Amino acid sequence: MAEAISNTSPLLYLYRIGAIDWLAEIFQSVWVPNAVVLELREGQRKGHDVPVPSNYGWLKVVDPNGDGARSRRRASPCGERLGSCSTRRLDG
Repeated sequence: MAEAISNTSPLLYLYRIGAIDWLAEIFQSVWVPNAVVLELREGQRKGHDVPVPSNYGWLKVVDPNGDGARSRRRASPCGERLGSCSTRRLDG
Protein backbone atom coordinates (compact mmCIF):
# COMPACT_ATOMS: atom_id res chain seq x y z
CA MET A 1 0.00 0.00 0.00
CA ALA A 2 1.31 3.47 -0.85
CA GLU A 3 2.28 6.21 1.57
CA ALA A 4 1.46 9.89 1.12
CA ILE A 5 2.46 13.35 2.24
CA SER A 6 -0.28 15.87 2.96
CA ASN A 7 -0.73 19.48 3.82
CA THR A 8 -3.65 20.82 5.85
CA SER A 9 -6.27 21.23 3.11
CA PRO A 10 -6.94 17.57 2.17
CA LEU A 11 -7.19 16.61 5.85
CA LEU A 12 -9.48 19.49 6.71
CA TYR A 13 -11.88 19.15 3.79
CA LEU A 14 -12.11 15.37 3.94
CA TYR A 15 -12.79 15.66 7.66
CA ARG A 16 -15.53 18.20 7.07
CA ILE A 17 -17.37 15.92 4.64
CA GLY A 18 -16.91 12.89 6.90
CA ALA A 19 -14.44 11.19 4.56
CA ILE A 20 -11.08 11.57 6.29
CA ASP A 21 -10.95 7.80 6.84
CA TRP A 22 -10.75 7.34 3.07
CA LEU A 23 -7.09 8.23 3.46
CA ALA A 24 -6.54 5.15 5.65
CA GLU A 25 -8.25 3.01 3.01
CA ILE A 26 -6.06 4.38 0.22
CA PHE A 27 -2.71 4.81 2.00
CA GLN A 28 -0.76 2.78 4.53
CA SER A 29 0.18 6.02 6.24
CA VAL A 30 -0.09 9.74 5.59
CA TRP A 31 2.79 11.96 6.65
CA VAL A 32 2.28 15.57 7.66
CA PRO A 33 4.84 18.14 8.77
CA ASN A 34 4.45 19.61 12.24
CA ALA A 35 3.27 22.85 10.60
CA VAL A 36 0.02 21.04 9.69
CA VAL A 37 -0.55 20.11 13.34
CA LEU A 38 0.06 23.72 14.35
CA GLU A 39 -2.39 25.01 11.72
CA LEU A 40 -5.07 22.58 12.89
CA ARG A 41 -4.51 23.56 16.53
CA GLU A 42 -4.84 27.22 15.60
CA GLY A 43 -8.11 26.47 13.79
CA GLN A 44 -9.38 24.59 16.83
CA ARG A 45 -8.33 27.46 19.10
CA LYS A 46 -10.41 29.80 16.94
CA GLY A 47 -13.42 27.52 17.37
CA HIS A 48 -13.35 25.68 14.04
CA ASP A 49 -14.22 21.99 13.77
CA VAL A 50 -10.93 20.44 12.65
CA PRO A 51 -9.41 16.96 12.80
CA VAL A 52 -7.09 16.14 15.69
CA PRO A 53 -4.10 14.32 14.17
CA SER A 54 -3.47 12.18 17.26
CA ASN A 55 -6.92 10.59 16.77
CA TYR A 56 -5.74 8.91 13.55
CA GLY A 57 -3.12 6.19 13.97
CA TRP A 58 -2.28 6.21 10.26
CA LEU A 59 -1.42 9.93 10.36
CA LYS A 60 2.29 10.44 11.08
CA VAL A 61 3.80 13.77 12.04
CA VAL A 62 7.27 14.04 10.50
CA ASP A 63 10.08 16.53 10.32
CA PRO A 64 10.67 17.09 6.59
CA ASN A 65 14.26 18.11 7.32
CA GLY A 66 15.03 15.27 9.74
CA ASP A 67 16.47 11.79 9.29
CA GLY A 68 14.85 9.80 6.52
CA ALA A 69 13.54 12.89 4.74
CA ARG A 70 15.10 11.72 1.49
CA SER A 71 13.12 8.44 1.51
CA ARG A 72 9.89 10.29 2.41
CA ARG A 73 10.25 12.39 -0.72
CA ARG A 74 9.33 9.29 -2.74
CA ALA A 75 5.83 9.19 -1.24
CA SER A 76 2.87 10.39 -3.29
CA PRO A 77 1.50 13.87 -2.64
CA CYS A 78 -1.82 13.17 -0.94
CA GLY A 79 -3.98 15.45 -3.07
CA GLU A 80 -2.58 14.07 -6.32
CA ARG A 81 -3.09 10.42 -5.39
CA LEU A 82 -6.39 11.04 -3.62
CA GLY A 83 -7.86 12.66 -6.73
CA SER A 84 -7.21 9.59 -8.85
CA CYS A 85 -8.37 7.21 -6.12
CA SER A 86 -11.54 9.19 -5.51
CA THR A 87 -12.40 9.09 -9.20
CA ARG A 88 -11.97 5.31 -9.32
CA ARG A 89 -13.96 4.93 -6.13
CA LEU A 90 -16.86 6.99 -7.42
CA ASP A 91 -16.86 5.43 -10.90
CA GLY A 92 -16.34 1.83 -9.85
